[in-house]
Amino acid sequence: MLFIGCNPGGLEILLSLRAADFGQIFCWLHSTKIWGTEGNDQLWLQAPSFEAFIASLYDEPDRSDYDDWHIPIYDKLAKPLVF
Repeated sequence: MLFIGCNPGGLEILLSLRAADFGQIFCWLHSTKIWGTEGNDQLWLQAPSFEAFIASLYDEPDRSDYDDWHIPIYDKLAKPLVF
């Protein structure tokens, strides 16, 4: 898995590099426990590809999602996403 992002709550976004699910996007709740042990053995499929993952990102017209996730201190670190 290749780490590609996270949210402030410790949910990590991973791009699979495994042959069985290459290119799929998974979520993992970050844990300090050893991988594979109880409570740290679950990945959740988020999207079948990076393109599908990007297409799934949106906000409500009232910007409620942005307002919930926005952390002003990180504004200076923001970079435009250009394709």
